[in-house]
Amino acid sequence: MLDSSKSFSNCNHLDCDTKSNPSRSAAELRAKLDAAKPPYSDTGVNLPNGVCVGFDWLTATFDDDGRRHIAIANVVRRHFGDNLDYKKAPDGAFVGTQWYRFLMTGSTGVSIGLSNRAKPVESSKQHGSIKLPGSALARLTFNQVHHLFCDLESYGVRPSRMDLRLDDYRKRITPAKVLAAAENGFVVGFRRCSVAGEGFIGEGLGAYSLTAYLGRRGSKGGGKLARCYRKDLQTDGEIDANRLEVEFSGDKALECWNTILSCDKDMWPDLIRSYISSAVDFRDRTPPPGVKANKQRIDKSPRLSWWSEIIEDVDKIPFAPRVIRKTFDRTLKWFENQVVPSFALLMSAFSIDSGAGGAEAQFWQWWADGEKRFEDLHHQILHNYALSLGLRYKEPPKPVFQ
Repeated sequence: MLDSSKSFSNCNHLDCDTKSNPSRSAAELRAKLDAAKPPYSDTGVNLPNGVCVGFDWLTATFDDDGRRHIAIANVVRRHFGDNLDYKKAPDGAFVGTQWYRFLMTGSTGVSIGLSNRAKPVESSKQHGSIKLPGSALARLTFNQVHHLFCDLESYGVRPSRMDLRLDDYRKRITPAKVLAAAENGFVVGFRRCSVAGEGFIGEGLGAYSLTAYLGRRGSKGGGKLARCYRKDLQTDGEIDANRLEVEFSGDKALECWNTILSCDKDMWPDLIRSYISSAVDFRDRTPPPGVKANKQRIDKSPRLSWWSEIIEDVDKIPFAPRVIRKTFDRTLKWFENQVVPSFALLMSAFSIDSGAGGAEAQFWQWWADGEKRFEDLHHQILHNYALSLGLRYKEPPKPVFQ
């Protein structure tokens, strides 16, 4: 069980609470935030076990009806004292991102992307995205973060990425140790290990200037990525610690979000450590005398001593198996977002080569070939879709070649 009585602390420090102080103006809150010293300005000597945990990133999407982004921007203003405004070029033109036509930014690093480029501007299915970097989240106490998350959830945000951090001020975890553990097969939870940065593999300064990555992003990443690096080098000594970050995405990010919101905030330090140790673990898998290597159970292997000191004794949280329920709406959304541009490119190429008739003939041929590869699942999706229209589906419709 998670034990909230353990002496494990988050580093978030400000005691002001916008929920309990509704009369506090945005300017007053902003002034207090700017006046406060960074929570990591010391060397962590006052932290139990020299470790603190917290949130380092949140990306979430929301359905936007043209007004919801204003409400979410007000949530940002209320909690951070930051008035977001549209980003513009020197000539006054609106500046967007790769995915969104417009971008709202502020002084804390929080941003909101609006009007997804993959959909028409006037589409009723438009959505936006909000990004909360670690520098902004670190300004808030767990109590304030809880209020912030609840406010965002009330407007229907759906996290697509959530990063959890563990700062070790005693620097027991290092990129070199993570790499060595991976090379010896002592990493549990990831098979892929890579490095970035300059330096060498060893115990000198160069080794610590590296960033060790476990896992990968994207569809082949399993929804999690871990990285270890020297935070003191990144912050010029402001945060005198080595950091381990675990990045959850997709279903895992949403599951982590739901669990965190359902738990009392006093349980968050242990909960965050449980999620981190569930994502990545470091265990000495050297078999004892008389036991074959392939017979050694991972869960019976002892944790590496330095990792055991950091993570302490917390229960792992198993993630729910990833089950994708294929439906017509999901398939249509995937086709519109991922396939349409490539499909249009191919149709245009066939039109150049063989004229409009050649492109049309290729379209019908793809349809016929695709039907031949239908499985029972595809027929079931068509059956369910026909029922939703009050119709009956008996067999695949036969395309008419022209």
